[in-house]
Amino acid sequence: MMSHNRPELMNTVILPGSVERLNETLEMLDELHDAVSEGSITTFTDVNATELENWLREVMYMAQETLHEIQKTKTQRKPALRIVEKVNRAG
Repeated sequence: MMSHNRPELMNTVILPGSVERLNETLEMLDELHDAVSEGSITTFTDVNATELENWLREVMYMAQETLHEIQKTKTQRKPALRIVEKVNRAG
């Protein structure tokens, strides 16, 4: 079972309740994983395996796209380097 107290999330609050919502999502996915690993998925959800796989693929896609957007934003914020001609100052 994974740790639900993620310090890297706890110290970064984007919106009121966002950390709690992220932790709840991680906890729910962890519980789902435990149920599947233990062969007791029917105690967790009545969604059939194919539908559950499709939901999980959608979650993975959204997470990957979000990471991509975060990385894109980080690279756009970096200042561009420019090559400038050296000026000789006679003194």
